[in-house]
Amino acid sequence: ESGWQGPVSVIRHIPPRWNFAADARERYRKEWNIPTDALVIGMVGAVKPQKNYCRALRILKSFLEKRDAYLVVVGGPVNMSNGKTTWCEVVDEVHRLGIRHRVAMPGFISGATACLPAFDVVLNSSNFEGLSIATLEVLVNGMPMVASHVGGQGEIACEGLTLVSPDASDEEWADALLQTVGKKFTAPSWADFSSYRLWTLAGLAHPVPKTDKVLFVGANLNSGGAQRSLVNLVKKLRERMSLEVAITTRSTAGYFMEELRRSRISVELTSEKWDPFYHAEM
Repeated sequence: ESGWQGPVSVIRHIPPRWNFAADARERYRKEWNIPTDALVIGMVGAVKPQKNYCRALRILKSFLEKRDAYLVVVGGPVNMSNGKTTWCEVVDEVHRLGIRHRVAMPGFISGATACLPAFDVVLNSSNFEGLSIATLEVLVNGMPMVASHVGGQGEIACEGLTLVSPDASDEEWADALLQTVGKKFTAPSWADFSSYRLWTLAGLAHPVPKTDKVLFVGANLNSGGAQRSLVNLVKKLRERMSLEVAITTRSTAGYFMEELRRSRISVELTSEKWDPFYHAEM
């Protein structure tokens, strides 16, 4: 909209898997006075208008018509003018709906991700979101999630994520929760992506003066036609330009490596690791 014509990069933070305490499920449920064998719907996030916790309570009320359950809200009012007001509205709605015996609101918990084993499914009823960090944490740790299809929530793909229109009825939300409870899914393909390393590359990716230097990057120097072509090429070019060869994995044979070194051509293994960011940084 501003007319910017330069490059734009979007770097997403993907949280790591959590090392949960063995007794997390039992310990947190005991703290919240919830039976060990109960079905628990969890919510994580500050209590503020955006999160629409009153809607979540109405969804719980509809859910209870089909199956017994508890709702736990991990989060408290944020330090702003409507924080206390919103908290009181949520508490009032709990009493208005007559579900005090099925709702726990323990407030803020340091390292809230540690609570996830105490939940069976996680709910997000927000009016708007970016790509919620809570959503990412839930999914990378193998927990199913039912969330509002708003903002950036649809930017990721995962079998464990069920997106529901914010305009859907409370009963439709309750049905989505019912269908998600107990759902098993494989870890999303993006779960182990080292996104934080992109910040390093973003810092390196700045305009630099052009030079006559050339870097050839290949997978390996095994015996093969592609590797022989590379060796022949760089030997021909060595007297005409400044060049180096980089390979990203160890080779099963040393012949081509030795041939290049005899020709005084620099050859380096970029990293012993599989992670592509190590190679890019090197």
